[in-house]
Amino acid sequence: MNIARSAPAVTLTRSVSLPVEAAVRRTVLDRSIDWFARRRAFTLAFIVVYVLAVSILHEHVQSVVFAAMKAVTTNLWLTAVGWSFRLAFLLTTLILLRRVLAQQGGRAKLFYWASAVALTFAAVHWLSVNNNEYIHFFQYALLTIPVYALTGSFGQTAVWVTLGGAFDEAWQYGVLHAGWGIPYDFNDVIMNACGAGLGVVWICSMASMQTIARPTGAWIADQLNGAGWRTALLLLMTGLVLLATGWMALHEPKIGAKPLLSLSRMDPKPFWFFDATWGPKTFHILHPAEGVVLLALLLGWFSSLDRRWTTPLQRRAR
Repeated sequence: MNIARSAPAVTLTRSVSLPVEAAVRRTVLDRSIDWFARRRAFTLAFIVVYVLAVSILHEHVQSVVFAAMKAVTTNLWLTAVGWSFRLAFLLTTLILLRRVLAQQGGRAKLFYWASAVALTFAAVHWLSVNNNEYIHFFQYALLTIPVYALTGSFGQTAVWVTLGGAFDEAWQYGVLHAGWGIPYDFNDVIMNACGAGLGVVWICSMASMQTIARPTGAWIADQLNGAGWRTALLLLMTGLVLLATGWMALHEPKIGAKPLLSLSRMDPKPFWFFDATWGPKTFHILHPAEGVVLLALLLGWFSSLDRRWTTPLQRRAR
């Protein structure tokens, strides 16, 4: 295969002329991505089944967690979960450090990883009700591997994975907990997006990548031409139209006719909210506008990986 003809044109930085990382050592992650990429129909089906399983089995998994909490006491369980995930983050950071310090542009990758971890712990601190919420990050970080194998783009991967997490929250809000007085959970969607961010930064750091220098205009055009960003923008525009026409409301009215959709069946709450039946923490319930803005910022940030790194030419040509 003629690699030069089959691969998209990219502008390499002066210090990089060949995808050196790909030529020197292929990692388990490289082989996993290649395996999924060669089986596109299977990978798409796997992604769909994964998202549906996470959504539909939510209550079953939660019942198991609640039983474990009852068996060992809530405080002990949540403390153990919190420290287990902190140790997991520490271990993955040490592994990533060992991998990227010898790479060209390694410091930049470390900065992205540090920002992803900081955003993750900020979300836990301000947006979660208890330490069980840590599972969001790992669920959706794992999903980035097969999605990246199909898209070859960090930005499109982060968007598609976040949309999968948004579907999970919609399923809970509209089906599993349809009779509950709760909001559509933008808090959890943000945590899902942080998980997607962790996943794409991990892929960028641990898989073989080629350094590029993509101009800002070309990068933005590439992102907006992708199906992921277009789908997200279409959903946003649809929501705005529904709001403008009265078919959707931010809060479900207590009296009178109800709209087709509402983003919350709960009365507006103070900035900081506490309910002992939800969890032991005081946290902030995101307004839909806050959620949309935060999602745009998060996904825009993680999409910027596509400006500096791309899949090596050899793998792209297969």
